[in-house]
Order: sequence, then structure tokens, then C-alpha cells
Amino acid sequence: MNESNPNTQWAPPSGPPQGQTSFEMIGALQGQAPAALAQSSVNQGSRNLGRFGLAAALVVTAGVGGYAVKSALTDPAGPQTPGEAFEQFFVAVDNEDLAGVLELMPAGERESLIEPTGAVMRQLQRLEVLDPGADTSALDGFDLTVEGVSYSVEQLDPRLAWITTTGGTVTTTNLDMDLLPFGSVVRDAVDAVEESVGGTTVDEQMANSEGEVSDLGTDPFSLAVVEDDGSWYVSLMYTAAESARNDADLEFPGLGNGPTPIGGATPGDAIKGMVEQGIDLDLGGVISYLDPVEMAAVYDYAPLFLADADAGAATFASEVGTLTLDRIDTRSWERNGRTMVGIDGFAGSLQGTDPSSGEPINGT
Repeated sequence: MNESNPNTQWAPPSGPPQGQTSFEMIGALQGQAPAALAQSSVNQGSRNLGRFGLAAALVVTAGVGGYAVKSALTDPAGPQTPGEAFEQFFVAVDNEDLAGVLELMPAGERESLIEPTGAVMRQLQRLEVLDPGADTSALDGFDLTVEGVSYSVEQLDPRLAWITTTGGTVTTTNLDMDLLPFGSVVRDAVDAVEESVGGTTVDEQMANSEGEVSDLGTDPFSLAVVEDDGSWYVSLMYTAAESARNDADLEFPGLGNGPTPIGGATPGDAIKGMVEQGIDLDLGGVISYLDPVEMAAVYDYAPLFLADADAGAATFASEVGTLTLDRIDTRSWERNGRTMVGIDGFAGSLQGTDPSSGEPINGT
């Protein structure tokens, strides 16, 4: 890997924010408060993966704000360097600019997040995990102060950089449960915990504290930043992939070395081809039917796991037998400018040997 660039110092713009900031949500997700609900997994497993989860959750919540989504799709930002993209990400969060957060993501990732995350958030509101009447496009309930942030840039590829904080602090203060968009399910759970332990409430505990401080040097935050058409964007997909690679201590595979996209002539053909590849236990073939823009990180990091997958498939075929797709029935429809495909039915067969009895298998 290339050596990291010298540390870069950065701090958010001066001056008090208007109201609470979206950094507040990061504080909640980091498990800094409320203690009864979010003693989170920041210290569990990979620190990078844990912090990736925080960034992902932030963008998921941003997906609910209709205005934010529409703005992000029509006027994407275009940072000219990896460091600029990293800095703008934090500026957008600090300013409660959820549209700005989405604009800093690659177009394919933005589009792939909008519908599913909106559906998830609507379900959470229906179940009253979130307040059905809350405006989740702007979150209140925490104050975060970011000071003295420095970071290093590791240029993995001309089109991919891995940026990690090397210093700075994030201080969380002023928890106000009344301002958080939780629904009755969460609020009842908080009340039950407070009643069972007695003493002061979560709000009182935070109001009387000096704040929770996260050291971004000893507990670093990392993001992958990718180049697309001359601009740099923060990528959740590449962040997840690079975090997993670091955890596994594997060599960087380079970009563009994964499976070749195949796709299908029609939506139904694409699904049929993917199912056929899956039944053949060909993971690389399955990947080749994924959208090469939205799933670019899967393509690029596939060389790290395809060999093991192929070995497992070969073992299964030798010990059990061969699966065949005999029929698949699909239907398609348009929704929000995308083609959706459903599977109404399928049939397959297996020919091989029962590993426990040694008897031949010939079933449908």
C-alpha cells in the first residue's frame, strides 16, 4: 500500500450552529447517550466497522427527508480532492445539511439508498419505534463539539482513498430525550429502565455531566472516498469493503480486477441469469448480474473472496451433486422510475449422491 499523506488539520466552521446539529445523531449512535438505549458497539469488533455503521445510519436517516433526497439527486456536490470530500462530509453533518450528506455520496449509492431506507423508516414510524409525526430530515437532541481534527489520506488507487482521523475530539453534551424522534416503544423502554434503576433520569444525568469525549486519535474514524468523473465522494460501500479487508489483513485487490458485468437483455432475464448462476454455485457469476455502478465495491473487492467461494462450491458439488434450474417465472413493473422484478415460481432438480447413505439423488 502507498504511504499515508502527512496529517491534515481541519476544524468545523466557527460560530454557534442554528439549533442542534446532525452531529447529535452520531453521538447517539456512538452509544454516548442515552445510556439505557444505546450502549453501542463502538468498542466491539473493528473500530473502523463500528464507525462505518455510524456514518451509514446517519445516511439512512437522511433518506427519509423528502427534500433532502430530491436535492441530493438533482445537484450533487463535487469535491476536487479526497480530503475536501472528507471535510465537506463533516461540515454537512455539523450544519444539519442532510441533503449535503447525500450529495457527497456517489450517485449510484444515493439512488440505491433512497427507496429502501425510506421504506425502513416508514416501517419504524408505523411500529412507533420512531415518532410517526417527527420530521426526521432534521434531528435534534444532542450537541456535539468537534475540535482539532486531523486526518491522514492513504491513496490506495488513483480512484480510491482511505482517510482516517489521527487526532481531535468529539464532545457530546446536552441530551434532550424530548427532542429526539423516538416513538412510544423506545420512550416506554427508557421509562421502564429509569424506573427499575431509580435515581436520576437519563436527561438529568447528561445535563449534570461535562459531556462524553471521544478521542479521534485513539479511536479513529475512517471513510473510503472514491473518484467519479473528476469529483470525489464519500462511499459507504467502499468503506464497508475496505474496513472488512483491513480486519482480515488482506492485500488490496486493486480496482477493476473483479468479475465482468453481464446483465440481461430484459429485467426478467437478469433475474433468471442471476438465479442460474446461484444454482450453479458460481458466486462470480451472481455478481456479474449486479448493477456495476451501485455495486462497484462488490465487483472490485470480489477477488478477495471468490477463490474460497469457488472451493466451497466445488466441495459441495463433489460431495452432494449438481443443481439445475428447470423453470423460473418472473413478472416486472415500474416503480419510482425503476423496474422491479418478482419471482412467481420456479422449479429445479438435484442429481448426485446422498453423503450420509451413498444413495443416488435424482429429485426435482
